[in-house]
Amino acid sequence: MKLEKILSLENVSLDLDATTPDEKHKAKDLFCNKWDEARIALGLMEMIVKNPIAKFIIHIIMNVGDGIQDRVCPK
Repeated sequence: MKLEKILSLENVSLDLDATTPDEKHKAKDLFCNKWDEARIALGLMEMIVKNPIAKFIIHIIMNVGDGIQDRVCPK
């Protein structure tokens, strides 16, 4: 799979009915409520980490998270 397709979430399916392990919450709802905070923490981690490969992986995770937020979270 090409990186561009991952970052654009092309051909990436999402389970909008997924629940937390205790089945008390929809994962989508918790993600939408917490993503902005998680993104800040990931950005800080990206600043702290020196390894360029680790930085790149963190950057990919941030972009995928942003894409998921755009697709599933209310504006």
